[in-house]
Amino acid sequence: MNVSGIVAAGGSGVRFGSPIPKQFLLLAGKSVLHHSVSAMLAADSIQEVVVAVPAAYMEQASLALKDLMSVKPIRLVEGGTSRQESVKNALLATDSAFLWVAVHDAARPLVRPEAIEEVCLLAQEVGAALLACPVQDTVKQVDENGFVLRTLPRQQLFLAQTPQVCKKADLLKAYEEAESQGISATDEAGLLELVNIPVAVLVSQWSNFKITEPPDLELAELVLRAQERRPERPRQAGQPAFQPNASSQALNIRVGMGYDAHRLVPNRRLMLGGVQIPYELGLEGHSDADVLLHALCDAILGAMAKRDIGAHFPDSNMRYKDISSLLLLKEVMELAHDQGFSLLNADITLVAQAPKLSSYFEAMQAQIAQVCGVSAEAINIKATTTEGMGFTGRGEGMACYATVLLQKGHWAP
Repeated sequence: MNVSGIVAAGGSGVRFGSPIPKQFLLLAGKSVLHHSVSAMLAADSIQEVVVAVPAAYMEQASLALKDLMSVKPIRLVEGGTSRQESVKNALLATDSAFLWVAVHDAARPLVRPEAIEEVCLLAQEVGAALLACPVQDTVKQVDENGFVLRTLPRQQLFLAQTPQVCKKADLLKAYEEAESQGISATDEAGLLELVNIPVAVLVSQWSNFKITEPPDLELAELVLRAQERRPERPRQAGQPAFQPNASSQALNIRVGMGYDAHRLVPNRRLMLGGVQIPYELGLEGHSDADVLLHALCDAILGAMAKRDIGAHFPDSNMRYKDISSLLLLKEVMELAHDQGFSLLNADITLVAQAPKLSSYFEAMQAQIAQVCGVSAEAINIKATTTEGMGFTGRGEGMACYATVLLQKGHWAP
């Protein structure tokens, strides 16, 4: 696939409050612009990069990208008064031999080359695609007086990111329609909507965030450290997007398995997956005895080779007396993030004769996903009985098995 890359770097940085545009500020020793362009060049499908920059910063942009000029063709064009105008200027300067375009914001310097390649291939398959991150927080629509109108279903809400990839001809057609209607869109997907071109979403990582204010630049430094990236040397043209033997590129995948069991006793709440279940018995333990979350914590700790939940939250410590296991899971995930790990998915099996639990799985998934910083689809919960056999079959207790997949190098708090 041959794609022209566009990096929109025409902003003045007014919101950032810097005397120079934020794309020229340093991040881990290189400009923000350098990081973004380097990532684009490292994707196999990208054959050239056209960068739209403010007219007054053409020379500075050339200096910032000097060491990348030999990797693949790079051209600089003057940006416009809006992002839409800047991207159009760059689009018109792309090589006509390439029929596809991938537009990326210079202010998203942490995008992974692998993600760029994946979204390009998805666009080729379906016609147009963009990177986007699922919304984790509950979303409220608010009126002009600051009062909540309604709660929006976050399962269908995504935060648009870049690159956004489509056919050049389709984007030019969208520009014509936008200009005829006097519409200024904030991204390419918004323009493509005007000409009824469907755009597919490729789920992206939170770390591909946009640098808008000074704290974002500080956070980007922390994320780079957590990812253990070495941005100073871009991948050469033709070099594979994934090199299993390169420590700075390889994906460090860890598998963890957790198991826990608790006795059922009277006069205790039954907490499973952070959700209170109506039942005449509850699980006995020092904390809230949430057997599901305990197994999940053990699996995550095991994947990191950090022993088990008892070593981190001993029952001799009164701090953990009757504590919500969601708080224990939160501490485990904070440890994971500190170690540079993020959760890819979890598969959890509850073993219980009663009560029926399937109607509570969605609420459990939502609680766990919120704490772990993943989409609910990354958490699978199921339950089984032992058909009357053993302590669970006799209703004396409950058990739980959990298996997780962690990835090191892509922090997603």
